[in-house]
Amino acid sequence: MRIGGQWLHLRRCLTCDHVGCCDSSPHRHATAHAAATGHPVLASAEPGEHWAWCHPDQALLLPAP
Repeated sequence: MRIGGQWLHLRRCLTCDHVGCCDSSPHRHATAHAAATGHPVLASAEPGEHWAWCHPDQALLLPAP
């Protein structure tokens, strides 16, 4: 929003709570944040979505059933 761009979905860093746009958005801020900071795991910030992504392991993390 700060740069006037559009995003498709938001992701939240589980290390510092930074919120950035997803990889389907033009600027891919969430992945850029993970690469710049070394913060490894982000989660969906979308209502009703309960998953996370571990960048180093390229692994989807889901809640226990």
